Amino acid sequence: MGNTLLHPDAATMFKLLDRASQMGVYPYQIPLEGKSGARVQIGGRSVLMLSSYDYLGLIGHPDVDASAVEAIKKYGTGTGGVRLLTGTNDLHHQLERQLADFKGTPAAVSFTTGYLANLAVISALLTRNDRVILDALAHRSLIDACELAHVPIRRFRHNDMDSLRQKLDTRPFGRRTLIVAEGVYSMDGDICPLPALVALKKKYGAFLMIDESHSFGVLGATGRGVDEHFGLAS
Repeated sequence: MGNTLLHPDAATMFKLLDRASQMGVYPYQIPLEGKSGARVQIGGRSVLMLSSYDYLGLIGHPDVDASAVEAIKKYGTGTGGVRLLTGTNDLHHQLERQLADFKGTPAAVSFTTGYLANLAVISALLTRNDRVILDALAHRSLIDACELAHVPIRRFRHNDMDSLRQKLDTRPFGRRTLIVAEGVYSMDGDICPLPALVALKKKYGAFLMIDESHSFGVLGATGRGVDEHFGLAS
């Protein structure tokens, strides 16, 4: 690429995106003209929304809107600091207590995005002396987290427990092993085989992390997620 910082692969992608833009089919940063919902306004047209994560339809819900207005009146529109210092208010702690109670866990911590949550968990708990065995369709943030933390990665075929078992049988190149999967995979809607994952975790003395970005609030009789869906909530 000569005198440029841009990686050749990235340059190729930008060229493809530029062509898509010229053809009027650029897929990113399409501005919505109003609230997201089942139908949205784009370019003055009402179109069907098929790519939103608002599975429960809470965006624009009257109760949520009213609570947000009251919160702004009391707390303003920002915290004035980071969580570690002056950026925590009582709403953060209230939310985290309620989330922990809902999931039946000792504690919970909230992040601004799922991407940051995955980066934080992996980098805080693992080192280059450990290993992660990751589902082949796991979100890019999980791969980035491992790379940033210099944690070795092995990937098993999507939802294939025989493939996972083979990776686990490859005797540890790491001190500890973390198996990582998603509750529901955002790309195709598959649900992970949680009971089988738990069984393998126990058999091999590994740890198990489930990214529930797309299953929490959706799966299970009360929306508690993939563990409740499979009757493993206890």
